[in-house]
Amino acid sequence: MKAKIASIVALFVVIFVFTSGLIEPITNVFVWLITLNFNSPDVSVFGQLVAKYGTWIITYALVGSIFGFLGWFNRDAMKIVYFIISTIVSFLLSWLIMALEKHLLVIAIVVGSLLLLAAIGLTAFLIVRKKKSNQSPANPEQTN
Repeated sequence: MKAKIASIVALFVVIFVFTSGLIEPITNVFVWLITLNFNSPDVSVFGQLVAKYGTWIITYALVGSIFGFLGWFNRDAMKIVYFIISTIVSFLLSWLIMALEKHLLVIAIVVGSLLLLAAIGLTAFLIVRKKKSNQSPANPEQTN
């Protein structure tokens, strides 16, 4: 008899939840996630691998750190937090990789130019230092 009453009460609770609009925000989030997944930016295969494994590493470490800091180990709560954080990190990494791939030529030119300038500056510094060490008082025939 208790089980039948509990079942009837549960049925009324389910009907109330579905008709009251309490479930709508949850469905809106899932619809947003699905449409966002289909509208995701174009990323190369290598970028997809980096995003996937980067998401896994970052999320796993972050969830472990959060629950370790709290001193609380609850598998179900960790799954929910992992899902939320991995979704956010995945979108951020995909966007970052897409932006990097889109502007790769400009980034390569800037980094290459900076490396070339650094190499020229280092070479000039070493040449000046060598000339100064050759003109030191320890070598009197070089001084004027």
